[in-house]
Amino acid sequence: MKFLTNFIAKYRNLDRRLGQMTSFKDVGLASLFAVLTAIATGAPFVLALIALFTFTNLLMLWIVMSFIVLILILFSYYFSFYFYIKKLNPKVQDLKTNILLYTEFVGVSVLMVIVGIIFVWFLLGGM
Repeated sequence: MKFLTNFIAKYRNLDRRLGQMTSFKDVGLASLFAVLTAIATGAPFVLALIALFTFTNLLMLWIVMSFIVLILILFSYYFSFYFYIKKLNPKVQDLKTNILLYTEFVGVSVLMVIVGIIFVWFLLGGM
C-alpha cells in the first residue's frame, strides 16, 4: 500500500511540474503531432485489418487483432506526445516522463479493454 501511495504522489508531482512548465501552445502542438504520428503508425495495421474483415468466418481473430492495433495506436500516441513535449519545450527534458507515459497508457488501455469486452459480449449475443 505504501508503494502505491508513493507512486501516486510521484505521479501527481510530475504531472503538476509538467503542467507548470508547459504552455497551452506546446500541449496543443504536441497533441497534434502525436495524433498524426499515431495515425501514420497505425494506418498500415488498420488497412490490413480491413482486408481481414472480408473473411466473415474470422470474426474473433478480427476482434482480437483490432484490440491489439488499438492498443498499439494508443501507446504510439502517448509516447509521441511526451516525445514532442520534450522537443518543443527544453525545460521539460530533465523530467522523467516515463511514469506519466506508462500510467496514462495503462489506464486508458484497461478502460478500452473493458469497453471492448462489453462490446464483444453484446456483439456475440451474451445478454
